[in-house]
Amino acid sequence: MMKKKFIIPMALSAAMLAGSIPVSSVFAQPADSKAGSGVQASKAWNEKASVPLFVKERFAEKYASSTSSEALNYLKKNEGKTGINNPDKNLKVKSVQKDKLGMTHVRFNQAVNGVNVEGAEVVVHFNENNEVVSVNGRVNQTIADDTVDTTASLSSDSALKTALSSVNAPEELTYEQLLISLSFHLEGKIIPPIK
Repeated sequence: MMKKKFIIPMALSAAMLAGSIPVSSVFAQPADSKAGSGVQASKAWNEKASVPLFVKERFAEKYASSTSSEALNYLKKNEGKTGINNPDKNLKVKSVQKDKLGMTHVRFNQAVNGVNVEGAEVVVHFNENNEVVSVNGRVNQTIADDTVDTTASLSSDSALKTALSSVNAPEELTYEQLLISLSFHLEGKIIPPIK
């Protein structure tokens, strides 16, 4: 009788333990099965969508300096890796910042005909030895590939009157920027600068 009391819990415990062990082909393959394929960077990218982009270099290439022009040279040379087509045409420099660790971060805005695309930014990261170690950000490749009319669909005065009547805004606004909004509410309309 005592043996039956121990056999059932032991069998159930063994079944639960065996069920928690993952069963996949991970154990049958080497840790780096692409080692001989010549791939030098890992990439997460969904073609044509405005999704996060992250490229981490395994073998960083050294550049003469950590400038925006060298960052653009990297992006042009590595269009296939990053998924950013025509970076010299579609990106414009936003800022260059050096941090306390000696790394330089070059920020680009995606722009169409000189108009910034909302939420589209790419950052190229150089280490202290002027080597590109990673690239991250967002780019909307659909807009980059299509011809987009950047002519404002509203006049500045009309947009200002509509905005002021919609919210409790001050009479005078100091922020001026023209941008392309991909909001479903605005249906991709161009928003003129507010003066």
